[in-house]
Amino acid sequence: MDTPTLNPLTESEIVAAVATQEAEAVALLSELVAQPSLLGDEMGAQAIMRREFAADGLRVHEFAIDEARLRDHPGFSPSIIPYDGRHNVVGVHQPVGPVRGRSLILNGHIDVVPVGTAGMWQTPPFQPRLDGDKLYGRGAADMKAGIVAYTLAIRAL
Repeated sequence: MDTPTLNPLTESEIVAAVATQEAEAVALLSELVAQPSLLGDEMGAQAIMRREFAADGLRVHEFAIDEARLRDHPGFSPSIIPYDGRHNVVGVHQPVGPVRGRSLILNGHIDVVPVGTAGMWQTPPFQPRLDGDKLYGRGAADMKAGIVAYTLAIRAL
């Protein structure tokens, strides 16, 4: 049995809503790429996402990672970088009213790998470059585009 929703949309309505967001997607992805977020220094990019989640009316939670609570979890893997000062930012959408359904978690990481040899870059790594329908820059594909995609998908719905 289908779960009733507050605002049922057809597939064509969803596709149309997403299609109107291209410029917004490029702008947000460019802003994230321009924000260096190397492992251990992600808070600037996290602030952008906190702003976006709040602007979308999501409840925003920001919390420190409690390694001691995670240590006994079967999937725990210790970090090579201390968690101090590295917070998770979460946006929660809670429907209003009696409608109930399953939960959906959209998750991603905002840290990027180091730049490496600067001379190997055609343009500065944290300077987003649009070439046709592709945006280049450190973190553009992994994983900042994914974060933008799920943020705008929720917005479209």
